[in-house]
Amino acid sequence: MPFKNRTIPFHSEVISMKKSDIAFIILFTLMAGFLGGIYVSSLQKPETKVLARFVNGEREVVTYLPAVDTKGNGVVGILKTTVKPGKGGVSVDVSNVLSYLDTQQSAKIAADVARNYTGIDTSNLDINYAIEVNATAVEGTSAGAAMAVSVIAALQSKTLNSSVFMTGTIEPDGSIGRVGAIVEKARAAKDAGATMFLVPKGQATSTELKRQRECRNVGFINYCEVTYKQQSANITGIAGISVVEVRNVGDAARHMVVEK
Repeated sequence: MPFKNRTIPFHSEVISMKKSDIAFIILFTLMAGFLGGIYVSSLQKPETKVLARFVNGEREVVTYLPAVDTKGNGVVGILKTTVKPGKGGVSVDVSNVLSYLDTQQSAKIAADVARNYTGIDTSNLDINYAIEVNATAVEGTSAGAAMAVSVIAALQSKTLNSSVFMTGTIEPDGSIGRVGAIVEKARAAKDAGATMFLVPKGQATSTELKRQRECRNVGFINYCEVTYKQQSANITGIAGISVVEVRNVGDAARHMVVEK
């Protein structure tokens, strides 16, 4: 019996310490869970706000694509860019046109550039480009810059200035690359009603070889010589439309993207 009397207080003390430890652990777990929930919630808020823009429908942005047909004539097509809830897909629909293989690659790069520029996550959005042009073929690379700016406008719930056309490739870093047939495209843009034509940096002037024929008499012989001289001319003067150079999508967006 003395043995039992000595162990009861000791046993009781051990039980009391365990209850205290358990209470502390429960309190700590609840506090950690509460703070963790607040942190996770704060991380999710920006994405929830972004996706809420598309919950009730899709965004469509329309712009125009100056291009050249297989005969080298300037034409203007229509680019319709649609952004809607989805699974992060990117697709290109081309109506009555033979699309080059690089069109899909340009479309993907344009979507990536737009996502990086706006900071908007597109993993839960589908992006579709629909190109309509009265030509037998369209080169996808020259439409890349316009594709990128159209996605930027759609993601920001804005639209594009219908009087501003653009041509240029799109690079992964957002820069706009050089293309061909600037003069033909500028003339087509003017004929379609554009007041401004955006072109890649360094392409607001046209350089071409001019054929010159000079003749002179050498004794009784009329001697003629044909030479070719390089001449540069401002495309604004040639096509009669304001031609503006842009380095990247940021430059282009400042000219093209407007509030609805």
